[in-house]
Amino acid sequence: FSTAGTLTAKGELTVESIDLVKDTDGSVVFTITIKNTGNKPVDATNGYLNVTLDGESVYNLVEKGDLSSNLEPGQSVSAVLRSGSELTKTYIVGNSYNVVIQAKFTDGSTFTTTTSVKCRSA
Repeated sequence: FSTAGTLTAKGELTVESIDLVKDTDGSVVFTITIKNTGNKPVDATNGYLNVTLDGESVYNLVEKGDLSSNLEPGQSVSAVLRSGSELTKTYIVGNSYNVVIQAKFTDGSTFTTTTSVKCRSA
């Protein structure tokens, strides 16, 4: 029984919402909501949940305090990154940018997925 349970354990995350907005003053806000659609918790103690927009510095939701306890299956977490603090690149309205999401689960396994977001004007 325990072996069957281990074989079906799956770590998976999906993006519920994502947005990259450039204001008329040039400031940029990136928002993302990530849902744990697998059946293993993301580890908030010894693990990580990282978001990287277009090669910017890795934004760790655990270190930044967005994820203070394990992200259990079915739960979601959101993050907001702003130009001048977490975002340093110049983003162009109409262009699409890659977003890499990486997580480590309580059993030590990892998951990585890539999606894209199109920059829009406010």
